[in-house]
Amino acid sequence: MHASQAGAAELRGGEGWLGPDVQFVHGVYATEQDVAILAETGAHMSISPVSDLRIVLGFAPVSDMLAQGIPMSLSFDASSIAGNADMFATMRVAVCAEHARTRDAMTLPPRRALALATIDGARDLGLADRTGSLTPGKRADLILVRTMDLNMAPFVDPYIALVHCAQPANVDAVVIDGRVLISSYRECFGYGGVPRPAVEGGVAADELGMVGEVDAALPQDGVERGQRVERPIGQRFVDQGP
Repeated sequence: MHASQAGAAELRGGEGWLGPDVQFVHGVYATEQDVAILAETGAHMSISPVSDLRIVLGFAPVSDMLAQGIPMSLSFDASSIAGNADMFATMRVAVCAEHARTRDAMTLPPRRALALATIDGARDLGLADRTGSLTPGKRADLILVRTMDLNMAPFVDPYIALVHCAQPANVDAVVIDGRVLISSYRECFGYGGVPRPAVEGGVAADELGMVGEVDAALPQDGVERGQRVERPIGQRFVDQGP
């Protein structure tokens, strides 16, 4: 539900429309009463910071809504307004906009922004039982991000690197439901098809949708750990499955 005016939740709440199956988008003019009603009814809020800034809607009170336990996620609104569907940029703008709104650099840390882009997005869409985190029983939906690219240096904190440094060009591979759909790396060193930079950087989502340390993947048949395997730059393929 489009909510770019003050009192939107108050109005819809009075009409009995709100509940956990309702998602508001934008929320830039949400009042304290709106926030209280969203928290009480369990309605969701998805913010679109890039679009909101481009068309001068303003800043959503992200930290206020999070503090009230309102289910939240990140979105683009429309690519014709946002300019693209870059979730890295969306996380970055969301963090910077909230810091500017509150004049407090701790109100929306990168780790929390990453959760909004992953597991919280899945929860917002009712998909958290299937995707949004690397958890046994869920689909293996993930991306591998190169941490050795120049724009990622110095790589110290994986949350900061993903939110403030990463770009789509740093994505090394895309895996959907366990199938490698896109691979663009040159070489791996016997890590079962997982690009070594991604493993060495320790970037992966844990069961909370956060980033954490990961162990190297098991070698594939015929590939010993440590063996160098050459792959051409720009290699892209679709796994058709068995």
